[in-house]
Amino acid sequence: MAEHTGFSLRLERITGYEFETRFDWNQVEPLLLDEPEPLGGSKGPNA
Repeated sequence: MAEHTGFSLRLERITGYEFETRFDWNQVEPLLLDEPEPLGGSKGPNA
């Protein structure tokens, strides 16, 4: 039987176009996503 190699993630909207992304991998830190100005605040890579 094949081993499951997928993953899941959770997006939480912080404000506006800013999101925190959490993965089900313990070794991966949460990732902040944000749209560039003028839509967002350019706080992270955009999705």
